[in-house]
Amino acid sequence: MRRTGSGQKITVRGLAESAGCARTTVGNLLSGAQDCVSATTAYELSRVIGVDVLILFSPVGRSVSASADETAGEQVAV
Repeated sequence: MRRTGSGQKITVRGLAESAGCARTTVGNLLSGAQDCVSATTAYELSRVIGVDVLILFSPVGRSVSASADETAGEQVAV
């Protein structure tokens, strides 16, 4: 990972810290060793990078909207 959607430089460690997830999670997503994260992690990574979550991840599971409490355990795929 070199730059965010706005062109700002970022490191794997910086992204993980800003998104509140483990550095290994970001590294595994980049290498392809991991292909799913929680919806919360996906939204935080997307927010930090500065792109829409659907650019990075595809939702898996339900196709109807759910309340915030229900989405807490949902997974999204790369």
